[in-house]
Amino acid sequence: MTDFSEMAPAARQELVTKVADCLKEHGLGDVPVSTAVENVGILMAGQLQKSTSLKVEKALRADQDDLATKFNEAVKKVTDGVANVTVDVVAKISAGDQY
Repeated sequence: MTDFSEMAPAARQELVTKVADCLKEHGLGDVPVSTAVENVGILMAGQLQKSTSLKVEKALRADQDDLATKFNEAVKKVTDGVANVTVDVVAKISAGDQY
């Protein structure tokens, strides 16, 4: 399994581009794709651990459930086998939705 934080910068960029293209193909171009860097200092060991992760998160309207499902199936093929990648694009009932 590949770890996003250990990938080469070019490979990270390629993965981010593939995820963004997948979003656009499914009509979800407004969903944000972000990376986060976490630095954890272990004082007793005198170490600094660095981790980089990729996040794709958005709550869609309830009537966009089929878009979310199709996107999640497609992006799973792109991100399968890569650790530190979080995809959470879901359709939720919110104020004003018919249910």
